[in-house]
Amino acid sequence: MVIARMRKDTSPVRDTRIAASQAVTLLLGEIEVPAVVKDVSRSGVRLECAERLEVGERFRIDMGRHGDLLAEVRWASAGEVGALFLTPSFDP
Repeated sequence: MVIARMRKDTSPVRDTRIAASQAVTLLLGEIEVPAVVKDVSRSGVRLECAERLEVGERFRIDMGRHGDLLAEVRWASAGEVGALFLTPSFDP
């Protein structure tokens, strides 16, 4: 007999986030924008950025040894941006 327990919390399970403080460059078309990675996971990144980015805006982020990754802004507020990686197979 198999007994299963249901999770009480129905919010989506998030990937493990790794705290960081890494300077990166965001590539918005031909414009290069400095930013700092505050945390990163397999699915996305939280950035500190002086440039105002809009939800839905896509950009490339130069992640050093990981190369350029395509990302999309999911939320933005007061100098911070949360973005979802659109490039598959990112492994921090």
